[in-house]
Amino acid sequence: AMEGPLLNPSAFGRLGVSQPRGVLLVGSHGCGKTVIALAAASSCPGVTLFSLGAADVYSPFVGDSEKVVSEVFRQARLRAPSAIFMDDLDTLVGRRSGEHSGSQERILSALLCEIDGIGSGVLQRSGHTQDQQNVILVATTANPDAVDEALLRPGRFDLIVYVPPPDAQTREQILKVSTAKMALGDVDLMSLANRTEYFTAADLVHLCHVAGLQAMSELGFSAPCVEQRHFEEALSRTFPSLCPQKVEHLRQQCAKFCLVT
Repeated sequence: AMEGPLLNPSAFGRLGVSQPRGVLLVGSHGCGKTVIALAAASSCPGVTLFSLGAADVYSPFVGDSEKVVSEVFRQARLRAPSAIFMDDLDTLVGRRSGEHSGSQERILSALLCEIDGIGSGVLQRSGHTQDQQNVILVATTANPDAVDEALLRPGRFDLIVYVPPPDAQTREQILKVSTAKMALGDVDLMSLANRTEYFTAADLVHLCHVAGLQAMSELGFSAPCVEQRHFEEALSRTFPSLCPQKVEHLRQQCAKFCLVT
């Protein structure tokens, strides 16, 4: 979704197909949306990554927030090919309503204008010509219903990708990475993976940490390794962040859009 438009723009031009302007990753918190987005951006050779978050944008002074948005997009155009990453899009620019502040609506308007400019060929500003190609917006959200509909219209976030909770095989890989530096005894990671449905990646990392603490609590600071029983005890005291109802609710939200899974 990212590499194709950024690294092969000529293919889009040859076929007369517009390059995607934005990719939105939708999934529950802790399922790896941010990791996937950052890994994809860093794997593209020569692509400059910019980050735009609430802490960067919000200002008590009228007009400053919109200037920040415009400046990030300006820098991205100057250093194309580039990607602009926005984590938790719904917290930055949520759905417009009477409850939202004027500042948030101004930020949304500025963002919509900048996204509409991506891929339009060249932009004339202050006597300078800037290439609008090879810039893509990558964002994440755990609540697509809270994202303003204007952002989800075709031509803005062209690709909406659902990131599901990790399956058993993925959970085993996460456990392997999380325990790579731990001294393990006879620990069956596959068994643990099969019994941790609805655990997010963050939950699994926490499970390994609790197991390590349990080993030191039982055997003292001279504990030689972490055993299966320590993981069993940790599992009895660690609970998943997700549940079937939460996962199904998010899937129903995502069903409103044309998704890539």
